[in-house]
This record gives sequence, structure tokens and C-alpha cells, in this order.
Amino acid sequence: MDPPVPVEDVGATRVTVGVKRAATTAVLTLVLATLAPDRAEADEATGTWTGSVEARGNYYWETSTRVMAPEISGQVSSPTGVRLNAGYLVDAITSASIGAGARSDILFTEVRHDVSAGVGKEFALSGKNGNRSALDLSFSAHGSREPDYRSLGGTLAASWSVDERNTVFHGSVTGIHDDVQQRLRGINPATGGQLMGATDVGNLDGVVLRASVDRVISPRMTTTAGYDYGYLTGFLANPYRLVTVDGFAQGENHPGTRHRHTVYGRVAWYLPTTRTAVHGILRVYRDSWDVTAVTPEVRAYQEFGDVAYIRLRYRYYGQTASSFYRSSYTIDDQLWTADPKMEPFESHLVGGLVSLELNWLEGTPLQFLAPARGELSFDWVQRTNRYGNGVISQAALRFPF
Repeated sequence: MDPPVPVEDVGATRVTVGVKRAATTAVLTLVLATLAPDRAEADEATGTWTGSVEARGNYYWETSTRVMAPEISGQVSSPTGVRLNAGYLVDAITSASIGAGARSDILFTEVRHDVSAGVGKEFALSGKNGNRSALDLSFSAHGSREPDYRSLGGTLAASWSVDERNTVFHGSVTGIHDDVQQRLRGINPATGGQLMGATDVGNLDGVVLRASVDRVISPRMTTTAGYDYGYLTGFLANPYRLVTVDGFAQGENHPGTRHRHTVYGRVAWYLPTTRTAVHGILRVYRDSWDVTAVTPEVRAYQEFGDVAYIRLRYRYYGQTASSFYRSSYTIDDQLWTADPKMEPFESHLVGGLVSLELNWLEGTPLQFLAPARGELSFDWVQRTNRYGNGVISQAALRFPF
């Protein structure tokens, strides 16, 4: 699922790599062009287990920050329909940003470890007039750790499919608890080494409620509509950013709560004659800090036989300033910020993805890769705020079994 916050909240010093949820029906899979490798389904009669393992490399670059994030994940389905998944990701963040704790003109690398796990199962339900329905329940949890940040979270989700799976209702609740520290970095004049001291700053707690519905309009068209609500409380500023207030450097002072509202929709249309899918996506965001954001996006998928497809996309993002954003502050302002995401700005993203079955490697020295599907993507982001332009790229191999 796309994030329930403005797309540009991906930030400069901390990048989270999300995993898109799969479509819930074969028709949705076809129309949305999520062309996963073919595999046999788990079979209760024969005791067959099925699943996949995926290795992915993620790369993010902007003016002052570079992130390299390899990850590995896997999922299995038991003969009784129980699904298990787990993943591990490492962020290696190289930055010289004062907003990340640097007090001198130096580069430093910070490492974040993230682990996740989940379980789920679908239950068949009887419906009126013989129409089948199903209820899918799942729970997932994650934890991450870096030198100045600890995060724990869990999600309980449910999906109810009716009308022969032509309509699917989704709902979920996510809770998070983060511990925030400040760890200053600089050069020790005596040794030339890097100073690193940690100070507890506060906690961040939050809950996110999501509701959406997927609807198959025809064999060639599907729609999605949804609403997300997020509530955050605690330390919501950056412990490193300094703001000039009446001529003196002060730490950021943000409100202690934030309410986030997001509505979104998607229309996907499939053209079987050319094997092309076109998506139109719109996301509108508003929060209690008076930030309003609009994110329209268009995507085009093109299949090439049964072995490959490409995806092209363009996304625009524009937002207003927060209620407490100023070009300069006095002590009477009470709230102040140096966060570029609090100022009005816009961005343009252009990108592409290539996905390819590797079965053509059979009979070559690389035939061990033949069962896999390879994926490579590249996105260019142009921004008008201080983060500047950026690059996002991914490379992945997925092995089904």
C-alpha cells in the first residue's frame, strides 16, 4: 500500500523502503499488471508448501545524503492456507547534513537495521444465493534500530471479499512507538576522531487507521478508493535542526500532536489488444498543521509476451506551508521549524521499471537464476525545496518455489 502521508515525507536523512501489497484477485492482478512469476498454489491434499524469496537492493541519492539499503524477504503459504512472511533490511546512510547531527563539515555513515515478520490466513465464508465470500486476517510487526532511533510497530489487517471477489473491502490499524535520541557528531581536535554522544530526547507514539475498497468494474477496469487517518503524539521535531530565533540558535519546536488525513483513488484500465495497462492515481492530504498536499500520478505498463513488462510513470507533488512556517522567527512565535517539508514546495518524479523472467538462462552457466524474475527501476525527482533533486533506484531478484 502506498504511504498514508505526503509522498515527499520520504525525507532526506531517513528513507523507508515500502513493499506494495499484491492485488487480491486474478482479475486485479491482470489489470494492474503485477506480473509475479507463475507458481503452483499450496495444496492441502499433497502437503505442498509454496512461496518466494526476494533479494532487493535500494539506492537513494540527493545533494547531502546517500542511502544504500539491501534487503531480503521471504513468504510461504502452508497447505492449510496459513501465510508467513519475514524480512530484513539494512540502511547505510551517508550524510553531511546538519539536520542529521553533523556539527562539522564531515561525512559520516549511519546504519539502521530493520526486521519484520507477519502471519495471515484467508477463511472461506458462505454467502447469499451461493455467492462465495472470504475473510482474510493478518498481523505483522516490525522493529528498527539505529544509533539515535528505536522504532517498534504492529499492524492488524482484514480484507473481506464479496461478489465472487469482484469487491474487496480492506481495513487495518497500525500502532508505533519510537524512542528518539540526539547523537552529535564532530571532529575531536585532540585525536581527529569523531565525537559521538547520545542524549534521550523523547518518544513518538502513533496510530494509523486505513480503510479502502477495490472494485472490479469490468474485465478491463478496476477502481480503488480509500481513506487513511493518522494520529501522532510526542516528539515530532528533528533533534538536530537549529532555528535562528531573535538572533539565537534554538532547537526546533513543533506541536506535540499531529492529525493526518488522506483520501486517495485509483483507476486501472487494461487494453488486451496491445497488452497495455494505464493507471490514474490521485492522493489528497491534509493535516492539523495546515499542510495540504495533492499528488496526481499516471502509470503505463506494457507487457512483452509472457516474460517481460515495463512500467513508466510521472508523479507531481505540491504542498502548502505549515501554519507555523516562517522565513524568520521571534520568541513570540512559540513554534518554529527548519524542516524543508514545512515550507511550500513542489516536485516532479519521472521513472521507469523493467521486469523480466530469467528462464531464458536455462542451459547457460547462469541457469541457477532461470527460475527467478529480475527487476530494475530508476526514478528521478526534481524538487523546489532545500532537499534538491534526487535519484531513487532498485534492483531485485525474486525466486518462487
